[in-house]
Amino acid sequence: MKRRYFTLIFLLLTAAFTAQAQNSIDRLVDNFSTVGNAKYSSIVQRHPETRAVVRTIRTLTLQDQSIKPIKKAFDDEADTGDTYTTVKDGHTTTVLIVQANKKKRVYTLKYRSDSHYSTGGKVSIIVTNTNQ
Repeated sequence: MKRRYFTLIFLLLTAAFTAQAQNSIDRLVDNFSTVGNAKYSSIVQRHPETRAVVRTIRTLTLQDQSIKPIKKAFDDEADTGDTYTTVKDGHTTTVLIVQANKKKRVYTLKYRSDSHYSTGGKVSIIVTNTNQ
C-alpha cells in the first residue's frame, strides 16, 4: 500500500516538473513577444476532417534584446527532457524535447556562439498532439 502511494506521489511530482519546464520557456516567449523589437509568429495546423489542432509552431526572433533569460531557462530545464546542443558556423543551437500529456514539445534556441554577444537569437516551439 505504501508503495502505491509513493509511486503516485512520484508520478505527480514528475508531471509537475515537466509542466514547469513548458511554462517557464513558454512564459518567456510570451513576454518577449509583446515588448520591444521582437518578431513573433504562430502557425496552427489542424486535422482536415475533425478540425482538431495537430501541431502548433511558435517562433520568436530577437534582434537587440538580451537572450540571457532564455538561455538560463533552457539550462534550468535541460533535465526535464532530452537536450542536444550543437555549435556550427559560429552559432549555438540547443534543442529540448519534452513528451508529456499526449503532447510532444520541441524547444529550439539558436544564438551566436561568440561570448561577447548576448543579444539576438531565435526561439522556436513546436507542439505536436500525439493522440491523433
